[in-house]
Amino acid sequence: DVWFARTFPSRNLCSEVGFCPGGVLSYHRHRSYSGQNDEHMVADLLSSVDNVPRTMVFYKTQQQYLAEELAKLKEQRDHLDQVLREKERNEHVYVTEVSNLKHEVSRLIRNTSRESANMEYLKNIVLRYLRASNGSEKRQIILTIFTVLHFSDDEKASVKHKLTPGWFSG
Repeated sequence: DVWFARTFPSRNLCSEVGFCPGGVLSYHRHRSYSGQNDEHMVADLLSSVDNVPRTMVFYKTQQQYLAEELAKLKEQRDHLDQVLREKERNEHVYVTEVSNLKHEVSRLIRNTSRESANMEYLKNIVLRYLRASNGSEKRQIILTIFTVLHFSDDEKASVKHKLTPGWFSG
């Protein structure tokens, strides 16, 4: 290991390429080089791993591709997280709006049924007025019409003024 560290300063080959190809380091550790010169040991070591450069390039390329894919997926996840947070914020607004719309629909249904009942009531009042034979009954029905239709004081006065004098007295 001392010779390897002196010969190859960047000793941690596995961390440089992300894997340990073909057990190069273990091959060196288990082989005895006593009495051999450095060139012979280097040549012997390199001949045992002649397919390593192609493998390292392949794995390095694969690692780079996977790193790019990982970055894209992280970016996509961050975008989806942001969209989710926005949707969650908007959910409260939509729930409140739906609740308000439900209340409004209920109110309109109640009003429609009330208006329908009021319209039927008003129709009956007008029909009674048209069928009334005496002035006292007509006077009473006109007061009811004023109430049902919410006549203002000015409107009541103008109607009373148009009717024959003395019609509302008595």
